Amino acid sequence: MLCVILDANDGSIWFGFLSGVYRYDGEISTDFKEKRVRNKVYSRKF
Repeated sequence: MLCVILDANDGSIWFGFLSGVYRYDGEISTDFKEKRVRNKVYSRKF
């Protein structure tokens, strides 16, 4: 579902969907979906 469309100052168009955000610069569409990482615990000794 499309939630928002934004026309940015640099001429690109941003599309906000429930599944992620996309940027279109007139030639290329870039996906900015959330990258999920497995739940891991990292510890560091100081």
